[in-house]
Amino acid sequence: MGLTFASSIPAAVISMALMRALKTLTIWENSIVQTVASAAGTLSSITFVLPGLVMVGWWTGLPFWPSLGSG
Repeated sequence: MGLTFASSIPAAVISMALMRALKTLTIWENSIVQTVASAAGTLSSITFVLPGLVMVGWWTGLPFWPSLGSG
């Protein structure tokens, strides 16, 4: 529980390779790709870890329905 993949490093390497092939993009675009990949990795952590903590009973004080936005 709590183990997610580090997505920013592979995204930076892949985007560098693709951008080198295109030769029109700069390091700024690579930074944007890495930032978006890092945010996606963090979101997957929240999406999968918090329900797991609730299911095993470790986090019993979670206001579940308000956290989902329906309350």
